Amino acid sequence: YKTPAVQKPLPRLWWLQVLDVALLAAAMAAAAWIVLARRRRRWLVWLNIASLAYFGFYREGCICPIGSIQNVTVGPADPHYSSPMGAIAVFFLPLIAALFFGRAFCGGVCPLGAIQELVVLRPVQVPKRLDQALGLLKYVYLGLAVLFALKPALPRDFLICRFDPFVGFFRFSGEASMLAIGGAFLVGGMFIGRPYCRYLCPSGGLLPWTTRRARRGLTITPERELDCGLCTEPCPFGAIEKMRAVRRKCLYCARCFDSCPRGGELARARQELAKIGGAR
Repeated sequence: YKTPAVQKPLPRLWWLQVLDVALLAAAMAAAAWIVLARRRRRWLVWLNIASLAYFGFYREGCICPIGSIQNVTVGPADPHYSSPMGAIAVFFLPLIAALFFGRAFCGGVCPLGAIQELVVLRPVQVPKRLDQALGLLKYVYLGLAVLFALKPALPRDFLICRFDPFVGFFRFSGEASMLAIGGAFLVGGMFIGRPYCRYLCPSGGLLPWTTRRARRGLTITPERELDCGLCTEPCPFGAIEKMRAVRRKCLYCARCFDSCPRGGELARARQELAKIGGAR
């Protein structure tokens, strides 16, 4: 008789778990540096690809601050349950980063966000009232996930992990229904910026609260703000209001830099053209 593997992916050696946590912290630091200091969307896209490759496909979606909400919930409530230290670390790291720099995890590191970010083609603006109404769903989902995680051991269920719409893609397996749901999110994500992140992600219900207190968050211009409004339309998340970035909504995509005439891709293109013209 051979005991079947009941956990996927299988537990890793302690030093590999420490390495995963260190890579998570390093990736968030890189995202904050790229967005806040260098203001380069192209670099951020490459970080998205690297994070998707490692945290998504290689680690099969199991370096997951989103799913770790359940581990952290069960630990204090059940004396017989031992919360993995790695899960505790990856739960708190994005919250701490958001407290200082905004939602760096969402924009540059989260594989669920990255897989949606890379399929965006022609995002449309969701009407404000509809956007606000759909945004309430993530709080309902978060409440249900906590409720089911607090149940006694036998009926306990980790809903976030069970109904992760993208883990089937990361593991090249899964139920047909979940793969179809994940596919629907990706198709919808071609026209609506990150629908899962904005309307269902449980971490999306927690991170805005710490982001409100961020000591430093994304600003559209590097120095003084302009009121040109060129950045409003490129933002697919409705995170720019009255021509200012709303930190709790901002998902760190850095698209606004591309259209900014001061310190963004547009400004750099103008500088290059000026150099070429001067050389002539």
